[in-house]
Amino acid sequence: IILLDEMQHLVDRGRRRTHEKVTDWIKQLVDACAVPCVIAGLPRLDVLNEVNDQFGRRFASTVWLPTFE
Repeated sequence: IILLDEMQHLVDRGRRRTHEKVTDWIKQLVDACAVPCVIAGLPRLDVLNEVNDQFGRRFASTVWLPTFE
């Protein structure tokens, strides 16, 4: 399994063009590895699904975890 954690930093520091390039790269990685992949981070990651429709379809299932208190 490949787990990409803290992905919200991409959204925080990048712009739309960066988001497009990185989501394309991640799609290629997922296809090439042929193993389960998980992307984890804060809810603002939804921006990546809006930027790249194919990316959104690859990571369509969302699991919300409650915060630790």
